[in-house]
This record gives sequence, structure tokens and C-alpha cells, in this order.
Amino acid sequence: MTSKKNKQVPAVSTETVGNIVGQVQEGEVSASMDVATSNGEESEENPENSTENIIPSLVEIVVCAFEGTEERMQRIWEKNFPGDFKLLSVPTEVSIKDIVAECIADETVADVFSLVPANTFPCSEIYREELFLPIVYIYGHGKAHYDHRLPKCFDKSTVVELLADDSIDDETFCKICSERYSRPVKVGYSFGNFIMPVLRSTPCLNKVAEGILQYKYLACSPEGFDAIGPLLDTTILKS
Repeated sequence: MTSKKNKQVPAVSTETVGNIVGQVQEGEVSASMDVATSNGEESEENPENSTENIIPSLVEIVVCAFEGTEERMQRIWEKNFPGDFKLLSVPTEVSIKDIVAECIADETVADVFSLVPANTFPCSEIYREELFLPIVYIYGHGKAHYDHRLPKCFDKSTVVELLADDSIDDETFCKICSERYSRPVKVGYSFGNFIMPVLRSTPCLNKVAEGILQYKYLACSPEGFDAIGPLLDTTILKS
């Protein structure tokens, strides 16, 4: 697998995040006013053109993919998710706070969005509502983990201050964001069929094949994803 140079994600600060959110809000207000005025003028002169300035819907689902795996990840999500999503290429070592900050800066991403960690994908068809399910991962020994490799919901208006606080690590950040929901669903690899991690460069392909048939999600490391690529092509991506 050809290695690619990791992209550098800009540092997050109170000033930059504040400017980002301010620009997003001002842009939305300005766009709304412009469209309203434009539609009003055109409706009098040429009513049939009144639909030309409709504001496009914003993307609610952001799917991350490790650099070099974007094409196959795009195909998997297009196969199993019937809605719109945005694929975001990320380096192997990146803070989720930096990814969320990038989503805040992106005006095409909705104010409330679901962020899917890199190279996590559904093994069968999945719908929008399922990607907003509040989740906490439970290890086999019972410890809760919030910075997990499953979809997470974020609200741009409520995370700005958290992003600017350098004393908050990724785990604490995700835990605070999840506290707005009562009783998140507990999932884990040691029980149920919600997630199967594929982290080793030499996974048991027979076990992974069974996982594709039984589990809701597979969550892969770059090495694990590369190792099961041919298997994905003959299972999930098979026409």
C-alpha cells in the first residue's frame, strides 16, 4: 500500500474557532437574505425561475477515511447508505477535536451532524436516524469509553468552547458532548453484534467474513482495512 504524507490539521484556538462560527452564522444570514430578495424580484418578472436560488440542503453525515483508503470507503458508504454524506480524508494520527473543528469551518456541514470515525463502515444498509444514536463503548472489563470508533453526534453551537480548551483531551471532550443525552446505548465487541474491530495487519479473514454477515459495523485500522480490502470487494462491494 502506497503511503501518503499526512495532512497537517491547523491548531484550534478560542480566536480561530470563534471566527469560524461567526463567519458561518453571518454567511447563513446573508445567504438567506439574498435568496429571499432574489426570489421576490424574480417571482414578479419570471415566476418559473423562482426555484433557481433555493438554498441546497446541508450535509448531516461526515464520514472520515484514512489517507489512501478514500475510494473504497466512498464505495462502501454509497452502497450501504442511501442518503447524502461527505467523505473527509484524515491522517492516521489526528485528534477528534481537530476533525470537529474542520467540520465547523465547513459551511456545507449542518449545524448538527454525525461524525463517523475513520474507516468505520456499516456491513449492511443503514439509515440516517441510526447514525445519530447516542453510544458509549464498553470494554470487556466494564470500563466505559467515549472516544470510540463509532458515529458521534455534534452540535456546532455547543462545542466551540470545548474545542478552545486545550486542557480537555479527546476522551473528555467526547464524554462531555455525550452527556446531553440520557442513557446512551451501551455497545461493545464482547457482547452483542454492534461493532467488530479489525486492527491487526493479519486478521483472520474467515472471522471477518462472519463479522460482515453478523455485525452492524466494522471499525478498521489502516493496516486492518488494507488487509481485508479484497474480502470487501467480494462481499459488501460485490455487484
